[in-house]
Amino acid sequence: MSDSSELGAKSSERRFKIFSNAQREAILRAAEDAQFFALPDSLGPSSVPVDGPENTLEIELRGRVHKVLLNDPASAKGPQVDRFRRVWRAVVESSPLIPPL
Repeated sequence: MSDSSELGAKSSERRFKIFSNAQREAILRAAEDAQFFALPDSLGPSSVPVDGPENTLEIELRGRVHKVLLNDPASAKGPQVDRFRRVWRAVVESSPLIPPL
């Protein structure tokens, strides 16, 4: 997962593994319910500053890996963005890290 919350801010990447079975199941359930693996690789406004804010979420499940980039999280809207946010929240709730969205 990586996030950048300010215009021109350096992107910071944070990777972690969920060790608790309950945490892993909560995230996988959210990913399946939100059909995360069917989301496009990029969401949000198509026109954003080069160094604008973005959130990236990558999930590996049973040998499949899917990575989705959310451009300009503060202004992004739509059903696919809502699906991304449901999974993002599940990850945040299971993580000691508190990235913005």
